Amino acid sequence: MTIAISLHQSKELSPEEKDLRIYYYPFTYFHSVLSRKIQKCSKVTEKEMDMLKEKLTGEWKWKQYEVCDKLVENCTFKLQLTFITMLLCAVVSKDILDMARLDFWIQCCIFGIESVLFLVIVQQLWCQRRQIKSECESEKKIIEEDIENGCNTRFCFDSHNKSDKEQLMILKNLYSQEIDPLNEKIQLLHNQTFCWTMFSTSVIILFCWYCAAQPVMKAFKTGSNEDIKLARRSVALAVWVTLQVSAITWKEIVGKGNRIFFNFLR
Repeated sequence: MTIAISLHQSKELSPEEKDLRIYYYPFTYFHSVLSRKIQKCSKVTEKEMDMLKEKLTGEWKWKQYEVCDKLVENCTFKLQLTFITMLLCAVVSKDILDMARLDFWIQCCIFGIESVLFLVIVQQLWCQRRQIKSECESEKKIIEEDIENGCNTRFCFDSHNKSDKEQLMILKNLYSQEIDPLNEKIQLLHNQTFCWTMFSTSVIILFCWYCAAQPVMKAFKTGSNEDIKLARRSVALAVWVTLQVSAITWKEIVGKGNRIFFNFLR
């Protein structure tokens, strides 16, 4: 069965395939199909209405999970960026201190201050990530238990003496109240992740070209063949790393975009 199968073809499907229809359509599409069915004066079956409610609950659950995962992912990006920045600062500081020709112990003190500063930042970010991850896991567990026990009151309403059209309107309002804000939050977190990804990529590329620039500057000063060969290898390595990191970043961004798109179609 493919995504293109319509709800109107349900009579041609097996019972197992009928039950699986809910996983191939977003709530909005499923809701619009049932709305058109009502407009054609057709009766919405109780099973179809239950499937729509189940789809609403399932999308809300998945969106909640995605929000939690995005929060943890952003903390991970911050940690990675901190490590990369720490390495870059260490290399730059060493070059500056070598040019300043400061005493060895003064250099050690400066490196020690930098290390302590970055370790404090890393420790805070790590604790923040662990706390967010723990809270998210607890929230996921509560959501799972509530849904399994039927205690999720967000999408419960009295359908007694309500027409199919009224029930669809109530479900649509519930979608707007509960899921639309989650979609906005997910988009915001996705944009933040994109920014962190691009920033991390830029820092890595900057670090590579900074390291490659040193042999080049030395080759300009000395003019020796060995230094020129070393400079060429350094530039070639920097170009290779730049292309590799850019390709990996692009693949990651496109992959996440595709996952979001296909999860939306589920």
